[in-house]
Amino acid sequence: MISIQISNKKQNQRFEHSGGPIEFGRGARRTVERFVLQDIFASRDHVRLEELPGERVRVENLSLKQEVTFGDGKTLPTGGSKEVELPLRLTVGQTNVEVEWVPEDAIEKETLRVIEPPLDMSAGLTGLPPLGELGEEPTATGLAH
Repeated sequence: MISIQISNKKQNQRFEHSGGPIEFGRGARRTVERFVLQDIFASRDHVRLEELPGERVRVENLSLKQEVTFGDGKTLPTGGSKEVELPLRLTVGQTNVEVEWVPEDAIEKETLRVIEPPLDMSAGLTGLPPLGELGEEPTATGLAH
């Protein structure tokens, strides 16, 4: 899994991408997952990233007119493709894209749970209190049960 940080004058967002290619550009999503950039200097279809084994990504420049600039100042010409090691920083238009590898076990899924799972209702509603007995301000857990 990779973690992606997008930053420009209008956007500042971090998210995880679990697999497969992801594209960045001003244009709408087509067949591949896409993050739409709010950057008038980015192409409609600017860059595609795809995670590879060994903490690497493939970077493809989809733009017909603009290069992609890496953090070290090197560029990827239009139509070009390159495999690079993570972490990675690149510039698309006036947007900075930072990509880091995140190990699958780094996220403890149990910490994401906000309420208990609902009760097993296969036996019906027997034994549950009526809604009126939950009080004026029932908790989220109480309502879920």
